[in-house]
Amino acid sequence: EDVPDADGAQGVIHGPAGEAEELTAAYRRALPTRSGRTEAHDLPPVSEAVGVHRGRTHYSADIDGIGELLIEGAADIVDLAFDGEAQPTRVVYGATITVQAAGKSRIDATVETWGHANFDDARLPGLALGSLRGLGKVWAVVDREDVQALWTVDGGSQWAGDPAPVRGLGGWSSTRIGRPATYRRALPVDGASHYAFHLGELTLPVEVAVDGEARIVSPLDPWVHLEPGQGRDIAVTAPHWPGSGSGPVELLRLEAVRGWRVEAQNDAAIIALAGQDAEGLAVELPLDLAPGEEAWLDVPVPAGGQSLRFEGEQVRLSAFANGELLGRVWLDDPHRPRFTGGDPGRLWIPAEWNSGTVRVLARGTAGGVQPRLSRVTAAPAPE
Repeated sequence: EDVPDADGAQGVIHGPAGEAEELTAAYRRALPTRSGRTEAHDLPPVSEAVGVHRGRTHYSADIDGIGELLIEGAADIVDLAFDGEAQPTRVVYGATITVQAAGKSRIDATVETWGHANFDDARLPGLALGSLRGLGKVWAVVDREDVQALWTVDGGSQWAGDPAPVRGLGGWSSTRIGRPATYRRALPVDGASHYAFHLGELTLPVEVAVDGEARIVSPLDPWVHLEPGQGRDIAVTAPHWPGSGSGPVELLRLEAVRGWRVEAQNDAAIIALAGQDAEGLAVELPLDLAPGEEAWLDVPVPAGGQSLRFEGEQVRLSAFANGELLGRVWLDDPHRPRFTGGDPGRLWIPAEWNSGTVRVLARGTAGGVQPRLSRVTAAPAPE
């Protein structure tokens, strides 16, 4: 702070910031957290297609009679609920996942967009440059077949290959560790359906050629989608490593889940809700929420620039002031991704935006302890 400013005036070194003040009072506002206005879509659209480049997209569909779902391309923050029962949050960066749905009749999903990649990371679909956000493609798994066996092996010049030996995928025994080996077979596809080829417990990247078209498959997303007619010739090439083929290798036949209701809620719509007035009920922290429950809170804060710190478990927060999103906080949760670059529980409000209250949208998450906002503190933050 002692660096001269643009006019040459000498900067002043301020003393340490004041002690943090615990904020125990809040007001729970009787405001909706979404409009509830939905539009019909045959298939779930990406968020960008319905105008959500930042914000949330809400999806719902009937899944009566479906025992298992396969979801491709979901990103960023995915909260699912079956028949109103919240599921643990999923942050898979677009990787394919399967979800058990036996006995359930309805799926609801809220998908938050926290950003878009400005880099190109090929390990996961959602980290690729130009990748989109939303629930992705949702399929019903109608059949599952083990295809681990009956692969012919081609080790190039490592051994004689006529006739080619037949082994399980990755099961060839050779002392030539690290040399490429190719496994090939036809998959039992019907020519009319979509399929997902699953490489199970993949431990290293492999090349998968589908009808001659090659791609790299990552251990972080060990799936290959097969369009109708594809899969009659599959070749998997990987460095030979004994035991690398021990995981399940499966072929899943898919049918699209159709008939969706979708509500687009971009950042402007959320900020508009945050700016509305409503009656409030005084509450004291700590505050408990049910998994999947959302609430608007007004938290009184001291004047001036403040560093706000939120503490608790299984709660995700978005804070607003002066018509702006201050930031988002995700309190302790076993399903939260790893955050870097600072204190993940801290937000800053500049003095010019501080009207004496911060409005917070809080959501309880599932899959751990009781969702609870335990404590909020404010410490002066000189600007």
